[in-house]
Amino acid sequence: MSVSERFDLVEIQKMNNGREELHFGLTLAMGGPFDNQFKNQIEKEQQGFNNVFSNHHLEKILCLYDLNSVHATLIALEGEPADKVWPPKRKLSSQDLIINFFSGGKMDLNFVLEWAENQQSFEVELGPEVLREDRKEQVIRVTSNGLIVMKGRAAKDRTLLAKIRADLEDKANIKHKYGREDDEFFFVIGYLKPNKRLNDSDFITALENYLSRRRKKIKMLTKITSVKVFYFSKTTLRKDDRIKELKLRLREKSGVSDLLKHML
Repeated sequence: MSVSERFDLVEIQKMNNGREELHFGLTLAMGGPFDNQFKNQIEKEQQGFNNVFSNHHLEKILCLYDLNSVHATLIALEGEPADKVWPPKRKLSSQDLIINFFSGGKMDLNFVLEWAENQQSFEVELGPEVLREDRKEQVIRVTSNGLIVMKGRAAKDRTLLAKIRADLEDKANIKHKYGREDDEFFFVIGYLKPNKRLNDSDFITALENYLSRRRKKIKMLTKITSVKVFYFSKTTLRKDDRIKELKLRLREKSGVSDLLKHML
C-alpha cells in the first residue's frame, strides 16, 4: 500500500469469504510453526500493526494469525481433479494428485521424500537488503486485498529457493504456482476485515509512515531444518483445518515410502 492507493473492500470481503470455504489441498511448507525466536520476531511485527490500528480505533477489523499457524509455502502440491477445478471443495483422492494443475503432466509426489532426504538445512533472511531493489518495500506490507505479508530470501544463496522449485519441477513435474524463478520466502501474518474507514486518508498515511519506518529496522533470520506436508481443508492452515501433516527433517529418512498413501 502507498498513500496514493486505497484498499479494495470488495476484494477484502472475497478473501474473508474464501477463508471460511472448504478448500482441500496438499502443500509443502516451511514453518507451521517456526522456531521460537522467529515466532517472537513475528509477534513483534504483529504488535506494531495492532498499535497502529488501535490508535485509529480499527483494532476490531485486524485479524492476526496464530503464531503456530504462520508458514511459508515452499511449493503447493497441486494436482488436477477430475472436474478440473482447483482447489477442490471435497476431500482429495489419489486421482486428484496425479496430474500437475499447472503443467498438465504426471507428478511424482514421492520425489518430495527423496528431496528432503538429500536437502541440506538452509537459512532464510528478511530485511531491506535481502530483496531486489524494486521489491524492497515488500519486506513487510499490506496488500490492497487486505493481507499483511512479509518476504525474504535464502540467506547465503539468494536463488536457493528458485533452485529447489526448479528441481521439483525438472525431476518430478511438481510445478510451482508462481514459476520456477520464484526465489522468495513469503508468508502471511494477518489480514483485514472490510470497513470503509480503512480508506480514511489519515489512517492510510499513518499506516504507510509506520511501514516506511519499520522496513528499515527489520532483521530476521531463521534456519530451515525441516519442512511439513500439510493436507488441509482451509487455506489458512489453522490447527483445526489441518487434516493431516507429515514433518520431514532435512537430510534424514522419513520412514515413509508412499506420500499419498500416508497423507490420504
